[in-house]
Amino acid sequence: MGSLDVLRALVRKRLLLLRGDPEHENIRVGILGGDGLLLGVNGAGCLCALQDEGLMQAFEVVVGVSTSIPMLGFSLAHQAKVGADVYCEECATADFLNVRRRKYPMDIDYLSRVFQKKLDQAAVLRSRPHYLAYLRNLDTGANVLFDMKKQPQFMIDAMRAGIAIPRWTQGEVIIDGVRYGDARPSLPIKEIIGLYELTHLLVLMNYPIPVPGETTWDEEVSCQIKSALSQKECRVAIVSGSDSKVLITPFERDAGKLRQVANNAEAYLRGVL
Repeated sequence: MGSLDVLRALVRKRLLLLRGDPEHENIRVGILGGDGLLLGVNGAGCLCALQDEGLMQAFEVVVGVSTSIPMLGFSLAHQAKVGADVYCEECATADFLNVRRRKYPMDIDYLSRVFQKKLDQAAVLRSRPHYLAYLRNLDTGANVLFDMKKQPQFMIDAMRAGIAIPRWTQGEVIIDGVRYGDARPSLPIKEIIGLYELTHLLVLMNYPIPVPGETTWDEEVSCQIKSALSQKECRVAIVSGSDSKVLITPFERDAGKLRQVANNAEAYLRGVL
């Protein structure tokens, strides 16, 4: 959905950077990953394709919402496949998601320990793009762009806050005295286009792209997407690696299905590239 010019621009940006050609400054591409909990395995598969094609470092800015925050971090560290494995291994266990757990079915403290152990944070900090997490400041009620590289000591905490879904988790994470939580379903499309003067934006949606007459997106997100696709100053492409032949839910526990979806999403975007 949207313009394939976005992917073409990304490939050209990479080539210009490799040549050291200052013309690359005229191409400013961002990537925004959406929410979806375990549906995020779709985006994780797409990120594997982008990483293997050497395209992650060609972005000016990467922005994650909810489940996409850690997956983008793994991709910046050249660990996209490790990130996909987290969905298919740790996330598919009762250690993370257990509906029989009385208070909070999702153990985000467990998952943050996984991120702490597996993510090469130093490699993230060495990467070229800006890295932002879209969080909700629960003290003010406003959604904010949390700069992961300016506050690297809170990188894992911000990932944990991004998936702090009310009722399923404790709903908040305190970072430097401020309460943060999950900002979904909102997408900061206009904010990042304006802040980083983007010429192109790639949006990874973990839910299937709706067919005419149906909707699988939140109404607020649908309005934001329509607005983004209609504006002219920045070309926008919406990509979903979702494969309708393999049906999973945001709370999927079948590791085999999750792995298949990740592989299908990777193959899909690799074919587009």
